[in-house]
Amino acid sequence: MKLRNLSHLVHPLLFALLPVVSAFAANLDSTGPYSLVRPSLLSLASAGILWLLLWIWLRDGLRTSAICSFTLLLFYSYGHLVGVDVHRLGGAVAEIPAQGIDRPLILIGWMAVLLGGGWALARMRSWHAGLSRVFNVMAIASLILPVYRIAAFEAKLSRAEVAATPRPCGEAPESSLAGGTWPDIYYIILDGYGSDEVLLDVFGYDNRVFSAFLTERGFYVARASRANYIQTRLSLASSLNMVYLDAFTNEKDLELTLAVWIRRGAVRHYLERLGYRMVAFSTGYRTTEIEDADITFSPPGNRDSIMGLEDVLIETSALRLLMRPLSASGGSTLQPGFNAHRNRVEFTLQQLSSEVPTLPGPKFVFAHIVSPHPPFVFGPTGAPPSPPLPFTPHDGDFFSGTREEYARGYTDQLTFLNRRIQEVIEAVLLKSPSPPVIILQADHGPGSRLNWSSAEDSDLDERTGILNAYYLPASIARYLYPTISPVNTFRLILAHYFGMECPSLPDLTYFSNWTAPTDFQLIDRHVEPASP
Repeated sequence: MKLRNLSHLVHPLLFALLPVVSAFAANLDSTGPYSLVRPSLLSLASAGILWLLLWIWLRDGLRTSAICSFTLLLFYSYGHLVGVDVHRLGGAVAEIPAQGIDRPLILIGWMAVLLGGGWALARMRSWHAGLSRVFNVMAIASLILPVYRIAAFEAKLSRAEVAATPRPCGEAPESSLAGGTWPDIYYIILDGYGSDEVLLDVFGYDNRVFSAFLTERGFYVARASRANYIQTRLSLASSLNMVYLDAFTNEKDLELTLAVWIRRGAVRHYLERLGYRMVAFSTGYRTTEIEDADITFSPPGNRDSIMGLEDVLIETSALRLLMRPLSASGGSTLQPGFNAHRNRVEFTLQQLSSEVPTLPGPKFVFAHIVSPHPPFVFGPTGAPPSPPLPFTPHDGDFFSGTREEYARGYTDQLTFLNRRIQEVIEAVLLKSPSPPVIILQADHGPGSRLNWSSAEDSDLDERTGILNAYYLPASIARYLYPTISPVNTFRLILAHYFGMECPSLPDLTYFSNWTAPTDFQLIDRHVEPASP
């Protein structure tokens, strides 16, 4: 009897969890289950405080729970009413302007429903028990689909077989040499880093000092290199498996497959067979996190995604009414993901300079650094941008600021990153017991002139021109060429360093948009056949 009387407490708790679970289910490729804990506790605590305040006013548990659930539903739905979509890939939200309805009218209508509905529920003298049962059924039913999606994704990911990834170079032999005889291999991805030509033509940014530094340290800079794909997950799935993604055109579980291909790809398989250990970093973008690496570096106490669930909840709830003005006036640093992203980038750069080179080898180090790509959280000296810029991980026409703001944020962040990468290179070369292999590469170029839905309306030279630099022995570096693209990076290394049968592929570039990521359009520009 007591349990039945307390059943009205169930639906406010479930409705408090629903937005958190739904946002996570919509961004499974972006963050792990660990990110559910803090926003869930905050939402439950907020619901509990709201319930207590309403009970003090009404002194009626059934009416209190009904009003509490009604308020939670409206509170967490406000962002969706004004056009926020959490189903954008990349762990964040994008805003799609509401069509045909002015924002003030949406706000007025929302407030009218909130106050009118709350007043009506408070005045009701009956039906509260029946309404409580309806709310319980609604809450449970609403949670079934996102919980199922999460459970199915995690189960499939945990049992995914390595054999599901390609073996383009046949099967690698077991290493017959003693441990430590192979060079350490650093694969450092600087997200969105454009070629010198792109930086000068699009942003007026002269990057010759940084390129000269690389050349002086013995790097070969492939100055005409182009990305194979314009999206991070596609680009890295391709480069880490040394193949094009033709087989993905009918892929149903795309996010799951991409995650498996990146974390357990062919490059890792071959190098592990040769005796390498895998070293990886937390990236804030789950698709590129190698969670089962031999050694994984994560910032202490911080595993938030690039734009954490707290940020998603702010954007999709009525909290945006408070946070948007704060962000515009310089309060972007108040957003939960802002300092988390700064700390992650700094942590990765610091560990690459200090801890990683001293680890016993041979080791394959994979570091995906989400910079100079948005969000723009570093000024040229490393301090937060001043004046502040929109905090968003999106670029192209999803970027929430102006093209001028993108250019300023990008070039300032690039200035900071160049200095820190120089320090990383110097430290790795100095501290490595034998000359390492270093690949400094972008997954794609900048996106200030990118239209995600149209190749024709995009500046594809900007998006596809990338930094691609190699530190290799002279006997192998002679096989490099100006237009080498990421798909051929490890084909060349495995073939000429380890003697594997791994011929080069033509260097091709494909465009695809967010809504149809596997609808690949070949870009017929700046592409030359690979050298024999």
